[in-house]
Amino acid sequence: MIFQKINYQEIRYEREQLKMLRDQLFSLRDQEKKNIQVIHDRCQDIITDKVVEEIRQIPIKDLSKSFTRLPLQALEASHILTMYDLLKYNRRQLEALDGIGDETADKLMLALHRSTAAIKNQIHYRIDLEHLTNRDKEILQEIYFYLHTKENYAKLNAIYQETERGIQEAYDNSGLIQNFFGWIFSGRKKKQRFLKAVENVKDLNQSAYAEIIKQFYENCIALKHVSFETVLQDYKDNAIQYYTVIEKLSEIEVKDDVDEDIDTSLLQQIQAIPLVLESFHTQLRHYQEFGVKYILHQKRVLLGDEMGLGKTIQANAVMNHLHHKGHRYFLVICPAGLLLNWKREIEKLTDIQAYMLHGSGFSDYEIWKSDGGIAIINYEGLDKIIFDKDFPLDMVVVDEAHFVKNKEAQRTRNTVRMIEQAEYALYMTGTAIENNVDEMCYLLECLNPSIASEVKDMKYLAKADLFRKKIAPVYLRRKRTDVLMELPELTIHDEWCMMNEEEIVSYRKAVESGNFMAMRRVSWDSLNSTKAERMVELCLQALGEGRKVVIFSYFLETLSFVTDLLLGKSLPIISGKLSLEKRQEILKQFDEPIARVLPMQIHAGGIGLNIQTAEIVILCEPQLKPSDEMQAISRVYRMGQINHVFVYRLLSANTIDEALVKRLHEKQNIFNQFADESEISDQLEQLKEDDVQTLIQSERKKLNH
Repeated sequence: MIFQKINYQEIRYEREQLKMLRDQLFSLRDQEKKNIQVIHDRCQDIITDKVVEEIRQIPIKDLSKSFTRLPLQALEASHILTMYDLLKYNRRQLEALDGIGDETADKLMLALHRSTAAIKNQIHYRIDLEHLTNRDKEILQEIYFYLHTKENYAKLNAIYQETERGIQEAYDNSGLIQNFFGWIFSGRKKKQRFLKAVENVKDLNQSAYAEIIKQFYENCIALKHVSFETVLQDYKDNAIQYYTVIEKLSEIEVKDDVDEDIDTSLLQQIQAIPLVLESFHTQLRHYQEFGVKYILHQKRVLLGDEMGLGKTIQANAVMNHLHHKGHRYFLVICPAGLLLNWKREIEKLTDIQAYMLHGSGFSDYEIWKSDGGIAIINYEGLDKIIFDKDFPLDMVVVDEAHFVKNKEAQRTRNTVRMIEQAEYALYMTGTAIENNVDEMCYLLECLNPSIASEVKDMKYLAKADLFRKKIAPVYLRRKRTDVLMELPELTIHDEWCMMNEEEIVSYRKAVESGNFMAMRRVSWDSLNSTKAERMVELCLQALGEGRKVVIFSYFLETLSFVTDLLLGKSLPIISGKLSLEKRQEILKQFDEPIARVLPMQIHAGGIGLNIQTAEIVILCEPQLKPSDEMQAISRVYRMGQINHVFVYRLLSANTIDEALVKRLHEKQNIFNQFADESEISDQLEQLKEDDVQTLIQSERKKLNH
């Protein structure tokens, strides 16, 4: 090999640059591991502290209930008075105590283990903004870092796999020859390795990889120095993501509460399905992941998760998975008021092209038929769609599926026509209580006729457990309280107001005339309204504390009165007459970081609206059905809510309000016990004309006494 003129000073500089790049790469990798470990450890520390706190409250004598011949005297003599005191001892130390042998020591340790395990399974970590600890702050900061780096870390890990060995080899071999004399006394092969490594060092330093690593390293330094105020605001805006990370990284046990109903073999098959979440732009909660697998495995199902659990997210995740598996044609059927919501959710969560087949947008129908994607259409628009028998419709999603419970309705027949042609069919409803047994069985029949025929004769009170097990392969329902362990407290107050003379006269006239709706509007037709006075007090207090308020009423007149009383402090009313675009505009204002009051008709707020930035809910009058109230409250008290939610029912004493509230409580108790366990009865809720007349007569008798 002939002599080459080599600039060793330049080589040393390039090697230092490569060493810096290598150190940054390794540092970033270590930082990722440390970040994940800290989240895990701090969450576990908090859970452990909560377990210890509970253990402290359990007297050792409680073991005597399941512990034959418990040596209480010996334990008390050693100052073992609670289960917590046992934690100070290992088995050998217990065995050495007077009056406690090896067998008793074994039993005591087993009892301690079982108690701590049982308590741990019941404890979950929730961030309480009113009592933030230093550990809470550390966890929030680490999750903030995790969320803002995870996508870059995915790229970085790919770079690491491709370049780790090359960087090290280039660095090592470019140092084989240090100067001119080293060159003179080196052999041919060594010189070749050296020259090749020098070129590799330069190439690596100038590569796109180097720029990515350097930029990411600088970003990570900046993220570590972000103020806690920024972190806290990010948590408030994205609480769902934070709890998804906690659930994923902390190893806190999460239960699906479905294993008791679904056959073990089927459960294992569902859980074994590998999900494709590529290009899906949010992380799934544990129960959502199960829901997606359930839909994919069973193919034709009714998803009845309570409102606020992310049924739309699960549906989009299923379509995203199928899209990556080569499926092309998806159809979403929903009420007209939800068309825009669906389009925005699809565009936010996936990279699949979405078409809203409504109004002028219906012209996109032919494009969708040609190119594929997700078509979104309302029930009324289905008349315009006719597919060839061999059209490859991959999946149909039917949102608010209780809209098609009547088999005689045209929209039901059109919907069934769609799902019969699809390989996958998903009915979704969080308001299954609106159905009776026959109607629910009809929904199931559209999806799985054999199961529907098995359960159609079952009575909802007599065989609730058997009914639930029978329909488990086609019907999946989870409750917020079972799967959202991080939900803050919900407090419901009945605010009783004493009517003034003017209101009493007005109410008496309504009763005497038999005007049921005027009776329900008690205290809302007077400038001296006692309900209105309390409403204004609650609103002003909330606004003064920087809290958002949602006011619900069945009556548009009541809400108009509310907005007049609040003197410009409220947003425009969201009513059933309002266009979807106008609703979205008002909600966008409500989401701004300013305390506001949002008046809303209770049925307009029942579908497709998420307003979890609110903390105060005011119900202007008791509703006729518990599901109406719960739908309204669930728009605020849902996944992503981070604050204690207060619900105030405004009630007038000695009026129809008393009878309606009593009825609500009774129906809600029955619903909680039976109806929510998949067996649903319309009879629980409907107020028939005879019931109305009975209530009116009862109020007349009260007034005449």
